[in-house]
Amino acid sequence: MWYITTVDGFKYYSEVDVAIKPSVLYAISPNPAINQITVSYKLNEVGSAYLMILGSYGTTNDSNNYVLDLNSTETTIDISNYPNGFYTVALICNGQIIDAKNLVKQ
Repeated sequence: MWYITTVDGFKYYSEVDVAIKPSVLYAISPNPAINQITVSYKLNEVGSAYLMILGSYGTTNDSNNYVLDLNSTETTIDISNYPNGFYTVALICNGQIIDAKNLVKQ
């Protein structure tokens, strides 16, 4: 329910619904990276989760998957064998893409 006051003309609500992402990919560091990255994440109420690193902009068409510990908040990934270029790191929870961030490999 809402109402508009005659004093200031603002709309006021008696209740507000807030929707939050149940899981999120916080950060990739360092970025740009040379040998390894640390990926910070938060998982809420998921049965399975993994990171998918996808090559883009002509670097590679392959993808690599890294299964996540559901009780942890970060993981370290060795990217020393990846060709230099731009990548997308996607967080997959229960089979669906939940979040994604860009990564530059130097």
